[in-house]
Amino acid sequence: MGKKQKLGAFLTLLFLGLAVVLGVLQITPPQPKGLEVESERFSAERALTHLEVIGENPRVPGEPFHQNAREYITGYLHELGIETEVQDIISSSPDLRQVPFSSGKVKNIVGFLPGLDPRGTILLMAHYDSVPTGPGVGDDAIAVAAMLETARALKAGEGLRNNLIFLFTDGHEYGLLGARAFLNEHSFAQEIDLVFNFEGQGPRGPVFMFETSESGRELIGGLSQGVSKPLASSLSEDVYDLLNFDNDFRLFADRDYPGLGMAIVSDMAYYHSAKDNLERLDPATLQHQGEYVLGLAEYFGNHNMENLEKENLVFFNLTGEHLVYYSQFWVIPLSLFGALLTLFVWIIRKPKLSGILTGILVLVVSIGVAIGLVYTLKELAGWNVDTYRSNYLQGGLAGLTIAFTLALFYLGSRNFSPRDMGWGVIVIWSILAVTSAFFLPGGSYVFVWPLLVGLIYFLLPEKIETIVPLGLLTAIAQIFFLIPLIIILYRALTMELPEAAIILVILLLGLLVPSLKGAFSQLGWWLPGTALIVGLIFLLSGFATHDYEYPLRNTLLYHIDTDLDQAEWVTFGNEMDPWLEDYLGENPRKAGVTAIAPFVPVEYLKGQASVLDLQAPEVEIMEEAFLGENRLLRFRVYSPRGASVVNMYLEQGTRIISSQVGGKMVTREFSPEWYWGLRFFGLPPEGVELELVIPAEQEFELLLVDQSFGLEELETIGWEPRPENMMADPNFYRQTDSIFISRSFKF
Repeated sequence: MGKKQKLGAFLTLLFLGLAVVLGVLQITPPQPKGLEVESERFSAERALTHLEVIGENPRVPGEPFHQNAREYITGYLHELGIETEVQDIISSSPDLRQVPFSSGKVKNIVGFLPGLDPRGTILLMAHYDSVPTGPGVGDDAIAVAAMLETARALKAGEGLRNNLIFLFTDGHEYGLLGARAFLNEHSFAQEIDLVFNFEGQGPRGPVFMFETSESGRELIGGLSQGVSKPLASSLSEDVYDLLNFDNDFRLFADRDYPGLGMAIVSDMAYYHSAKDNLERLDPATLQHQGEYVLGLAEYFGNHNMENLEKENLVFFNLTGEHLVYYSQFWVIPLSLFGALLTLFVWIIRKPKLSGILTGILVLVVSIGVAIGLVYTLKELAGWNVDTYRSNYLQGGLAGLTIAFTLALFYLGSRNFSPRDMGWGVIVIWSILAVTSAFFLPGGSYVFVWPLLVGLIYFLLPEKIETIVPLGLLTAIAQIFFLIPLIIILYRALTMELPEAAIILVILLLGLLVPSLKGAFSQLGWWLPGTALIVGLIFLLSGFATHDYEYPLRNTLLYHIDTDLDQAEWVTFGNEMDPWLEDYLGENPRKAGVTAIAPFVPVEYLKGQASVLDLQAPEVEIMEEAFLGENRLLRFRVYSPRGASVVNMYLEQGTRIISSQVGGKMVTREFSPEWYWGLRFFGLPPEGVELELVIPAEQEFELLLVDQSFGLEELETIGWEPRPENMMADPNFYRQTDSIFISRSFKF
């Protein structure tokens, strides 16, 4: 009898483990398709030919590789016979909360595919620029390649009923400048009925629909029917602000354009880095992105746009290939039904109060310990939440939490029935179901459906277990339902905010307690002990040494102050390494850097450098006029050495009536108590016009700092590339590995 019970315990754990595996498989990208698929279908292998061209190098506005990518995209669209134009325009961000403000010369690529009998216009959007610290394969060259392959597939097909616009935005990484320019200046912006935006954090992982402007039935239904493996959750809308990246779609959503935003959910440690490259590309991710682009284009391209009614929905994956969705009208009734059913089953089953309180206490204590463990791990990682192998750290965190929670439930099982302790868990879930219905309606499904499934077990008499393993069956269903969401939360929120996922792990584990009755009695401490060992293995694996796959991140820039005729090396970090010591020395000094933050009292590590013979930025007065009590000054600001970025700063205390760059208003009635600064990206060879209106009697100083990306010019003064176990820190992508030259002018 003992052997039979022990076998039953092992089989229970085996089936629960298989449920976890099946849950993980739900969110794996589809297999990539080769050249053998029909010409009107998406092929990752065909799309890869575009990606190998676009994603080889960083694409910074104003730099050669950016121009090469633009010419390739426009050339391919022309080759397909798609009407294509480049929107060449200056754009500025209205966000004046951060100095310097963002502005730049952007070159959006706009392709137009007319419909056969149009009833609306659809916009497919991705950005083709990248940060300077990496080639941006996942962010966002995969989406660009997917759109090009989609354009080819659509041209090979019978055609769409509705109009289709392919928008490849520019200047996304520098203030969403391209999307702003399209919305504000392009005539097509008034004709759009539906917007689909495609983003990414890296070159691996599933593609997730994480943002909607209006989640109506037609929109979510089209996603479910048009895409072969749609991954989506209405919970994502409620947690969107916790994510680490902004995107062009939000600008459209803020102006009430209906649509969806998709993103590759990848490892944040490689986001914006040199490792977001072709070498780390998973072709399945490219295929998944393409399935979204082509699937949505085909479905809504033949859909009546007039049926896109507004309706707040709850939606989620029942399996990896099917979405369930219903009106948020049902959220409160469902949660109240779950709470009333909990009360009804309680009354007829009469569980022991002591067991219930024990189950509640275990969950509360486990959650508290888990949160403490999170902070401990962050401390050990130096609060570097984007650390490498974060999946190992997350696995270790989950393992240790599971071990602790199982240990408490095992201790409780010595005095109380697992079924009664499970009742305590059900009480917590019913409270969360009702609370979320009012405060987190999009995420209410996370709590109400596992609750209802769990109540099936408690509703039926315990003796039914001798006929049907009901506890195991409900546990499998709950694992299958929750595991995909837990993984998505882990990957999206990373180690910066793992609390949400780990709390959900604890709550799920609580639901499994009744099914673990045999495991507790037969395996005892082996159950939490095994979880502890696995957790420690993952945890120790998470603290990796730095090598080619997990490079050390650092920063280095070179600055020439032409006013002082001095040059310096600068790094933003507080720790030195052998490579940095070659430039800054073993004991670098700390001081402010005028070129980086002239009005911010921040000190950086610095070392003296040789002054390279490079031309400083220039300004020439094009017009000066007096307008009553004010003076208008119009300048041409340019970089003789061809830098692609110029920073302009006015000293604090300067009163600015108005300021414009390239004819676009930047500020009006700017307070002299604030700092005025502007960073202009994509600076053309002829420069850009800056117009200032100031009080007539006011004198002021203008500081110009031009910036070019890359340090290769410095080889003559001893610069050498980083060794393979290092890379530029992507958190400082706008400054690091750059040459800055500053010069001040008085007017």
